[in-house]
Amino acid sequence: MLTIRAASVTDLPALASLWHEKMILQTVAQPAAKAQRASPAPQSADDARAAWVANIETRLTDPQFALFSADHDGVLVGYVAGSLFPLPGLSPAHVGLITEIALDAHGYHGGVGRALVEALRAWFKTQAVVQIAVWSPRNDVVGQAFWRSLGAGEWVELLWLK
Repeated sequence: MLTIRAASVTDLPALASLWHEKMILQTVAQPAAKAQRASPAPQSADDARAAWVANIETRLTDPQFALFSADHDGVLVGYVAGSLFPLPGLSPAHVGLITEIALDAHGYHGGVGRALVEALRAWFKTQAVVQIAVWSPRNDVVGQAFWRSLGAGEWVELLWLK
C-alpha cells in the first residue's frame, strides 16, 4: 500500500540515498565538459548524504518548507521537497518552488511522482500559493517530460557562473 506523508527526521537517511542516487544519475547524463563547468565539486558518497541530511534536518522546522515522502509497504520509494520563494514587490508576493523530487530508480512506481506533487500542491494551497515553479535540469529528459505532462512550461533560464 502506498502512503504519501510529511517526512520525518527518521526518514532522512533513506531519502538521502534516493537523493544521492538521483544526483549520480544526473551527473552521468551530463556531457563531461558541461558537468565540470556547471556542477559543484563532488564529495564522497557518505559525506554528500550526511551533508544533505544535515541541511534538510534544519529545514524541517522551517514553516516555509515542506518535505513529503512516499512509503510503499514500509519502504520509502520517493520524496518531494518545496518551499515558499519570495518575490518582493511583485504579485503574487511569493511562489511555490519545488526544489527536489526523487524516486527509487530500481523499480517502477506508477503514479508515485504525481501523488508526491499533489501532496506538495495541497500544502502550497494552504500557504496561499497560486503559482508553482520547479527546478528541473535541462538534460533530465525524463524529468522534463514528467513536469511537462503536469502542464509545466518554460519560465526563466537558470545559468551557472564560475
